[in-house]
Amino acid sequence: MTTATAEPVAKVRYLAVTPDVAARSLLVPADQMHQLKLTALRKLGIVPEPNEKPLHAWLRVMAAENGLPHTVPAHKALRDCVDSDVGRFVFFLA
Repeated sequence: MTTATAEPVAKVRYLAVTPDVAARSLLVPADQMHQLKLTALRKLGIVPEPNEKPLHAWLRVMAAENGLPHTVPAHKALRDCVDSDVGRFVFFLA
């Protein structure tokens, strides 16, 4: 008899980022880009902790919402749900 344990399936919230917006974000000055990232997080109801980077704030909240530990690198269940749409948002936050 074989028993398999399924990995948890995570659900994440994100904003749609088109490929052209992701590419153009590389040309935005760093201080302006940081403000855009914070605005994106606010739209999702996420508030970074003091000195927390936007991507880490998003990962922390997504882990908490899925009952997962907040780890670096991110929990496998969170990594597994990163498709091209989520990946562009992660790229935008990074």
